[in-house]
Amino acid sequence: MTSFIQPTPSVTARINSASPTRTDTSAGLTVDASDAPAAVGGTGGRGTPQATGAAGGAAGLYTVTAYLNASLGHFLSGYREGDTLSEYTADGRLLSLAFTTGRATHPEVAAEEAFEVGNGQASDDRGEDWLAGARSLSVGDVLAISAPDGTLTHHSVEPAGFDLIEAPTNRTLTFPLARVLAAAEHTIQARLHTACVEETDPPAHLCLTHTNGISLSSNALGPHTHTVHAYGFGPDTHTPFPREFTEEGLFHAVDLATPTDDARTLYATLRHASAEGATRFLITYDSEGQTLSTLTD
Repeated sequence: MTSFIQPTPSVTARINSASPTRTDTSAGLTVDASDAPAAVGGTGGRGTPQATGAAGGAAGLYTVTAYLNASLGHFLSGYREGDTLSEYTADGRLLSLAFTTGRATHPEVAAEEAFEVGNGQASDDRGEDWLAGARSLSVGDVLAISAPDGTLTHHSVEPAGFDLIEAPTNRTLTFPLARVLAAAEHTIQARLHTACVEETDPPAHLCLTHTNGISLSSNALGPHTHTVHAYGFGPDTHTPFPREFTEEGLFHAVDLATPTDDARTLYATLRHASAEGATRFLITYDSEGQTLSTLTD
Protein backbone atom coordinates (compact mmCIF):
# COMPACT_ATOMS: atom_id res chain seq x y z
CA MET A 1 0.00 0.00 0.00
CA THR A 2 1.39 3.37 -1.01
CA SER A 3 -0.08 6.69 0.12
CA PHE A 4 0.16 10.16 -1.36
CA ILE A 5 -1.07 13.42 0.18
CA GLN A 6 -1.92 16.55 -1.80
CA PRO A 7 -2.85 19.92 -0.24
CA THR A 8 -5.44 22.22 -1.77
CA PRO A 9 -3.82 23.71 -4.89
CA SER A 10 -3.62 27.38 -5.73
CA VAL A 11 -2.30 27.19 -9.30
CA THR A 12 -1.11 23.62 -9.72
CA ALA A 13 -2.13 20.43 -7.98
CA ARG A 14 0.69 18.25 -6.73
CA ILE A 15 0.85 14.96 -4.91
CA ASN A 16 3.58 14.24 -2.39
CA SER A 17 4.21 10.60 -1.60
CA ALA A 18 5.05 8.77 1.58
CA SER A 19 7.37 5.76 1.77
CA PRO A 20 6.03 2.99 -0.48
CA THR A 21 4.58 0.13 1.51
CA ARG A 22 1.95 -2.43 0.65
CA THR A 23 -0.57 -4.55 2.51
CA ASP A 24 -2.05 -7.87 1.48
CA THR A 25 -4.72 -7.87 -1.21
CA SER A 26 -6.62 -10.33 -3.36
CA ALA A 27 -6.88 -10.12 -7.13
CA GLY A 28 -10.34 -9.66 -8.59
CA LEU A 29 -12.17 -9.60 -11.89
CA THR A 30 -12.29 -6.49 -14.05
CA VAL A 31 -15.75 -4.90 -14.12
CA ASP A 32 -17.26 -1.83 -15.68
CA ALA A 33 -17.06 0.83 -12.98
CA SER A 34 -20.42 2.28 -13.99
CA ASP A 35 -22.09 -0.94 -12.78
CA ALA A 36 -20.79 -0.67 -9.22
CA PRO A 37 -22.65 1.19 -6.45
CA ALA A 38 -21.54 4.36 -4.68
CA ALA A 39 -18.44 4.65 -2.50
CA VAL A 40 -17.99 6.43 0.79
CA GLY A 41 -15.14 6.45 3.25
CA GLY A 42 -13.01 8.61 5.47
CA THR A 43 -12.85 9.84 8.98
CA GLY A 44 -14.89 9.77 12.10
CA GLY A 45 -14.46 10.90 15.65
CA ARG A 46 -14.63 9.37 19.07
CA GLY A 47 -16.77 12.11 20.51
CA THR A 48 -20.44 11.46 21.21
CA PRO A 49 -21.68 9.14 18.47
CA GLN A 50 -25.21 9.67 17.27
CA ALA A 51 -27.57 7.53 15.24
CA THR A 52 -29.17 9.04 12.17
CA GLY A 53 -32.44 8.29 10.44
CA ALA A 54 -31.05 8.46 6.92
CA ALA A 55 -30.61 4.77 6.39
CA GLY A 56 -34.20 3.78 5.65
CA GLY A 57 -33.85 0.38 7.30
CA ALA A 58 -35.42 -2.73 5.77
CA ALA A 59 -38.32 -4.28 7.69
CA GLY A 60 -37.10 -7.08 9.93
CA LEU A 61 -33.47 -6.74 8.82
CA TYR A 62 -30.21 -5.31 10.07
CA THR A 63 -28.14 -4.37 7.03
CA VAL A 64 -24.39 -4.02 7.48
CA THR A 65 -21.99 -2.30 5.07
CA ALA A 66 -18.35 -3.05 5.84
CA TYR A 67 -15.69 -0.42 5.15
CA LEU A 68 -12.17 -1.82 4.95
CA ASN A 69 -9.42 0.37 6.39
CA ALA A 70 -6.63 0.99 3.88
CA SER A 71 -4.48 3.28 6.06
CA LEU A 72 -1.11 2.32 7.47
CA GLY A 73 -0.99 1.10 11.04
CA HIS A 74 -4.69 0.37 11.53
CA PHE A 75 -4.02 -3.25 12.57
CA LEU A 76 -2.12 -1.94 15.59
CA SER A 77 -3.94 1.27 16.46
CA GLY A 78 -7.50 0.55 15.38
CA TYR A 79 -9.64 3.11 13.58
CA ARG A 80 -8.33 6.69 13.65
CA GLU A 81 -9.62 9.98 12.35
CA GLY A 82 -8.24 10.48 8.86
CA ASP A 83 -8.10 6.79 7.90
CA THR A 84 -9.04 5.85 4.35
CA LEU A 85 -11.97 3.45 4.12
CA SER A 86 -13.46 1.60 1.18
CA GLU A 87 -16.66 -0.42 0.87
CA TYR A 88 -15.51 -2.05 -2.36
CA THR A 89 -13.75 -5.31 -3.08
CA ALA A 90 -11.05 -5.64 -5.71
CA ASP A 91 -13.72 -6.26 -8.38
CA GLY A 92 -15.90 -3.29 -7.40
CA ARG A 93 -18.62 -5.06 -5.41
CA LEU A 94 -20.08 -3.83 -2.13
CA LEU A 95 -19.28 -5.49 1.18
CA SER A 96 -22.91 -5.76 2.26
CA LEU A 97 -24.52 -8.20 4.72
CA ALA A 98 -28.04 -8.72 6.09
CA PHE A 99 -29.30 -10.30 9.31
CA THR A 100 -32.85 -10.90 10.50
CA THR A 101 -34.08 -9.68 13.87
CA GLY A 102 -34.23 -13.31 14.95
CA ARG A 103 -30.45 -13.48 14.65
CA ALA A 104 -29.48 -9.90 15.50
CA THR A 105 -31.44 -8.14 18.23
CA HIS A 106 -29.25 -5.03 18.49
CA PRO A 107 -26.68 -3.21 16.29
CA GLU A 108 -23.80 -4.57 18.40
CA VAL A 109 -25.11 -8.10 17.89
CA ALA A 110 -25.29 -7.38 14.15
CA ALA A 111 -21.66 -6.20 14.33
CA GLU A 112 -20.63 -9.46 16.02
CA GLU A 113 -22.47 -11.51 13.39
CA ALA A 114 -20.89 -9.47 10.59
CA PHE A 115 -17.44 -10.08 12.05
CA GLU A 116 -18.08 -13.85 11.99
CA VAL A 117 -19.13 -13.69 8.34
CA GLY A 118 -16.21 -11.39 7.54
CA ASN A 119 -13.80 -14.00 8.86
CA GLY A 120 -15.29 -16.96 7.00
CA GLN A 121 -17.03 -18.49 10.02
CA ALA A 122 -20.65 -18.08 8.85
CA SER A 123 -22.99 -16.77 6.14
CA ASP A 124 -25.47 -13.90 6.39
CA ASP A 125 -29.23 -14.50 6.41
CA ARG A 126 -29.41 -14.30 2.62
CA GLY A 127 -27.08 -17.31 2.54
CA GLU A 128 -24.20 -15.23 1.19
CA ASP A 129 -20.61 -15.73 2.26
CA TRP A 130 -17.90 -13.08 2.57
CA LEU A 131 -16.77 -12.05 -0.90
CA ALA A 132 -13.71 -13.92 -2.12
CA GLY A 133 -12.08 -10.74 -3.45
CA ALA A 134 -12.01 -9.04 -0.04
CA ARG A 135 -9.63 -9.52 2.87
CA SER A 136 -11.08 -10.57 6.22
CA LEU A 137 -12.65 -8.05 8.58
CA SER A 138 -9.96 -6.80 10.95
CA VAL A 139 -9.10 -4.25 13.62
CA GLY A 140 -9.55 -0.72 12.27
CA ASP A 141 -12.38 -1.54 9.86
CA VAL A 142 -15.78 0.17 10.22
CA LEU A 143 -19.30 -1.29 10.07
CA ALA A 144 -22.26 0.91 9.09
CA ILE A 145 -25.35 -0.77 10.55
CA SER A 146 -28.90 0.12 9.53
CA ALA A 147 -31.52 -1.12 12.01
CA PRO A 148 -35.09 -2.09 11.05
CA ASP A 149 -36.35 1.23 12.46
CA GLY A 150 -34.16 3.16 10.00
CA THR A 151 -31.47 4.36 12.42
CA LEU A 152 -27.90 4.16 11.20
CA THR A 153 -24.90 3.70 13.49
CA HIS A 154 -21.19 3.19 12.81
CA HIS A 155 -19.00 0.77 14.75
CA SER A 156 -15.23 0.37 14.53
CA VAL A 157 -13.64 -3.04 14.97
CA GLU A 158 -11.36 -2.91 18.01
CA PRO A 159 -8.89 -5.48 19.45
CA ALA A 160 -11.65 -6.40 21.88
CA GLY A 161 -15.19 -5.73 20.70
CA PHE A 162 -16.52 -2.68 18.87
CA ASP A 163 -16.61 1.08 19.47
CA LEU A 164 -19.58 3.24 18.54
CA ILE A 165 -18.18 6.15 16.46
CA GLU A 166 -19.40 9.18 14.57
CA ALA A 167 -20.28 8.65 10.93
CA PRO A 168 -17.28 9.00 8.59
CA THR A 169 -17.17 12.40 6.91
CA ASN A 170 -14.40 11.99 4.34
CA ARG A 171 -15.19 10.60 0.92
CA THR A 172 -13.25 7.90 -0.87
CA LEU A 173 -13.38 7.17 -4.58
CA THR A 174 -12.24 3.71 -5.68
CA PHE A 175 -10.90 2.98 -9.17
CA PRO A 176 -9.63 -0.20 -10.89
CA LEU A 177 -5.85 0.11 -10.74
CA ALA A 178 -5.14 -1.59 -14.08
CA ARG A 179 -7.18 0.98 -15.99
CA VAL A 180 -5.70 3.90 -14.03
CA LEU A 181 -2.23 2.62 -14.86
CA ALA A 182 -3.17 2.38 -18.55
CA ALA A 183 -4.33 6.00 -18.48
CA ALA A 184 -1.11 7.01 -16.70
CA GLU A 185 1.05 5.23 -19.28
CA HIS A 186 -0.84 6.94 -22.11
CA THR A 187 -0.22 10.29 -20.43
CA ILE A 188 3.49 9.74 -19.78
CA GLN A 189 4.16 8.54 -23.32
CA ALA A 190 2.40 11.47 -24.99
CA ARG A 191 4.38 14.43 -26.34
CA LEU A 192 1.64 17.04 -25.99
CA HIS A 193 -0.81 17.58 -23.15
CA THR A 194 -3.84 19.70 -22.37
CA ALA A 195 -4.54 21.45 -19.07
CA CYS A 196 -6.95 19.69 -16.71
CA VAL A 197 -8.54 22.77 -15.19
CA GLU A 198 -5.52 24.47 -13.70
CA GLU A 199 -2.25 24.78 -15.61
CA THR A 200 0.27 22.15 -14.53
CA ASP A 201 4.03 21.84 -14.51
CA PRO A 202 5.22 19.24 -15.41
CA PRO A 203 2.36 18.77 -17.90
CA ALA A 204 1.71 15.00 -17.53
CA HIS A 205 -1.28 14.57 -15.23
CA LEU A 206 -4.46 12.61 -14.74
CA CYS A 207 -7.51 14.88 -14.75
CA LEU A 208 -10.18 14.35 -12.08
CA THR A 209 -13.53 15.45 -13.53
CA HIS A 210 -17.23 15.18 -12.74
CA THR A 211 -18.91 16.31 -15.95
CA ASN A 212 -20.01 12.79 -17.00
CA GLY A 213 -19.73 10.69 -13.88
CA ILE A 214 -16.62 11.02 -11.71
CA SER A 215 -13.50 9.94 -13.56
CA LEU A 216 -9.76 10.08 -13.98
CA SER A 217 -8.49 10.52 -17.52
CA SER A 218 -5.26 11.05 -19.42
CA ASN A 219 -4.56 14.67 -20.29
CA ALA A 220 -2.68 13.71 -23.46
CA LEU A 221 -3.70 15.93 -26.37
CA GLY A 222 -6.19 14.45 -28.80
CA PRO A 223 -9.10 11.98 -28.64
CA HIS A 224 -8.54 8.80 -26.64
CA THR A 225 -10.39 6.24 -24.55
CA HIS A 226 -8.24 6.43 -21.42
CA THR A 227 -10.96 7.55 -19.01
CA VAL A 228 -11.63 5.54 -15.83
CA HIS A 229 -14.79 6.05 -13.79
CA ALA A 230 -14.89 5.61 -10.04
CA TYR A 231 -16.89 2.63 -8.84
CA GLY A 232 -20.46 3.80 -8.40
CA PHE A 233 -20.04 7.01 -10.37
CA GLY A 234 -20.19 5.96 -14.01
CA PRO A 235 -21.75 8.11 -16.74
CA ASP A 236 -25.25 6.69 -16.17
CA THR A 237 -25.28 6.77 -12.38
CA HIS A 238 -28.06 8.54 -10.51
CA THR A 239 -26.12 8.63 -7.24
CA PRO A 240 -25.54 12.21 -6.00
CA PHE A 241 -21.90 13.18 -6.44
CA PRO A 242 -19.90 13.79 -3.25
CA ARG A 243 -19.78 17.54 -2.70
CA GLU A 244 -16.11 17.31 -1.73
CA PHE A 245 -15.19 16.26 -5.27
CA THR A 246 -17.32 18.78 -7.12
CA GLU A 247 -16.35 22.04 -5.40
CA GLU A 248 -14.70 24.61 -7.63
CA GLY A 249 -10.90 24.60 -7.64
CA LEU A 250 -10.27 21.31 -5.85
CA PHE A 251 -7.78 18.72 -7.08
CA HIS A 252 -8.39 18.59 -10.80
CA ALA A 253 -4.84 17.57 -11.74
CA VAL A 254 -3.13 14.49 -10.30
CA ASP A 255 0.63 14.78 -10.87
CA LEU A 256 2.23 11.64 -12.31
CA ALA A 257 5.81 12.71 -12.90
CA THR A 258 7.13 14.67 -9.90
CA PRO A 259 9.06 12.66 -7.28
CA THR A 260 9.31 13.80 -3.68
CA ASP A 261 12.24 13.70 -1.28
CA ASP A 262 11.21 10.33 0.14
CA ALA A 263 9.29 8.56 -2.63
CA ARG A 264 9.10 7.77 -6.31
CA THR A 265 6.74 9.43 -8.78
CA LEU A 266 3.09 8.43 -8.74
CA TYR A 267 3.51 6.81 -12.17
CA ALA A 268 6.36 4.63 -10.87
CA THR A 269 4.29 3.82 -7.79
CA LEU A 270 1.33 2.70 -9.92
CA ARG A 271 3.58 0.42 -11.97
CA HIS A 272 5.21 -1.05 -8.85
CA ALA A 273 1.85 -1.61 -7.13
CA SER A 274 0.40 -3.33 -10.19
CA ALA A 275 3.43 -5.61 -10.48
CA GLU A 276 3.04 -6.53 -6.79
CA GLY A 277 -0.60 -7.56 -7.29
CA ALA A 278 -2.51 -4.46 -6.17
CA THR A 279 -5.88 -4.01 -7.86
CA ARG A 280 -7.37 -0.75 -6.56
CA PHE A 281 -6.53 2.95 -6.63
CA LEU A 282 -8.24 5.00 -3.90
CA ILE A 283 -8.61 8.78 -3.67
CA THR A 284 -9.78 10.29 -0.37
CA TYR A 285 -10.53 13.94 0.34
CA ASP A 286 -10.23 15.23 3.89
CA SER A 287 -12.50 18.27 3.96
CA GLU A 288 -11.27 19.37 7.38
CA GLY A 289 -7.57 19.21 6.56
CA GLN A 290 -8.18 20.08 2.89
CA THR A 291 -5.86 17.36 1.66
CA LEU A 292 -6.21 14.74 -1.03
CA SER A 293 -4.61 11.34 -0.41
CA THR A 294 -4.31 8.32 -2.66
CA LEU A 295 -3.63 4.69 -1.92
CA THR A 296 -2.92 1.58 -3.95
CA ASP A 297 -3.89 -1.79 -2.53
